[in-house]
Amino acid sequence: MAQRFPKHNPKNGEVMDVEVYNESIRPTVEELGGRLNENNWKTGAVSSIEDCSADYVLRVAQDSKAVNWSNSFDAVGQPSANPTGAFKVSPVMEWQSVHDMDVSFTSRGLLLWIMASLQYDGAEAATSADYYSYLEFGLQFGIRVNGLVVEESIVGGLERSNDVKGEGYGCDIAPVVIDALVPVPPGVVTVETVVRMPKNTDFKTSADYYFEIFNRELIVIEAH
Repeated sequence: MAQRFPKHNPKNGEVMDVEVYNESIRPTVEELGGRLNENNWKTGAVSSIEDCSADYVLRVAQDSKAVNWSNSFDAVGQPSANPTGAFKVSPVMEWQSVHDMDVSFTSRGLLLWIMASLQYDGAEAATSADYYSYLEFGLQFGIRVNGLVVEESIVGGLERSNDVKGEGYGCDIAPVVIDALVPVPPGVVTVETVVRMPKNTDFKTSADYYFEIFNRELIVIEAH
């Protein structure tokens, strides 16, 4: 272990400020936790990149799902509904965590680069009389970190006063890619891709109309 000298040297009887105390012990705590630097290695200790683990510079967390939806099509050439592995978006306003698009790990308290990509398709029940009515609802996607949705990551946030289709991202079939840089505190971090199906222009919802998410992937990179 390298020699460490406290940034602040308290005097006997001095009242310690918590921030001052943390500044003095943080370097030692970080080293004990594995945050090592050039002071911890003798010259030539690392002779090749092969001596280092794959995540010595970057931590990469990933979750994904491959959905083979292209083997079956309906009468009008659309992918068949409910393929194996698809995630069905419930027609409610609440945010829903997309299956197979979430990761959890212990962070050192650094900046995360979060990237999510997916493809979706609209669908309706067989008894529905109004084809494509799900476009009145649309979708919104976002990134959620430790239970809080990153507002700047939301895709599909339209303004009801200017858009006929309401707040949602109103396309029949489309790919979606979102990313965000998010600082996080030390400790366990949970990152999710979330989706919601806003109410339509009449503020109504219907179980007859819904969306499905097919191929999807979440990647989170943390620089050590």
